[in-house]
Amino acid sequence: MKTKYLASFLILIAFMGCKDNNSVTEPVIITYSGQYQNVPYNDGTLEPIVLLYLAQDGTKLSGVGYFNGIAFNFTGMLIQTHAVISFDLLNTNVGDLKNCLIDGYFGADDVLTGSYTLSQQIGTAKIRFQMTEKASQ
Repeated sequence: MKTKYLASFLILIAFMGCKDNNSVTEPVIITYSGQYQNVPYNDGTLEPIVLLYLAQDGTKLSGVGYFNGIAFNFTGMLIQTHAVISFDLLNTNVGDLKNCLIDGYFGADDVLTGSYTLSQQIGTAKIRFQMTEKASQ
């Protein structure tokens, strides 16, 4: 009788120890590619209207944007959820603004929140974006 229990126990351990080595868990890849529209913090009268068509390729960000109707190309980088985007705004009512930045973090619910800097003279202001359309993959 003891031999039967011992044999059953050894078979049970053998089955428990066997794993299907063909099952590989793929890492979850998050992509932030898509269209983003800024969401005003207040009534929106003093805040710009900014639209980003953002493409992510690994840690590189690029795309086209519109800042109060002025088109610009941008490049940037992504470190985990931290995004730094640089661009130039040309032919504005205050001249050409070079090396403008958007510095923000991607959060839950497809939100990008942070600040933008147009020039040292104009300063920095807060901004947040909501993804309005996810890029097709």
